[in-house]
Amino acid sequence: MDFDWRALTRADIVAWNQLLGAAETVDKTGEHYNEADLSEELDNSATGP
Repeated sequence: MDFDWRALTRADIVAWNQLLGAAETVDKTGEHYNEADLSEELDNSATGP
């Protein structure tokens, strides 16, 4: 398996949301994000690359 290390983009939001949902199923942290939340994260300069 090869990995491509790069910053997340808007094209990744759906897969990113699915990944976080799968992790929450196991980890049960109580954190539930949706695609709008993740889009907001990409717009936040404090969480940028």
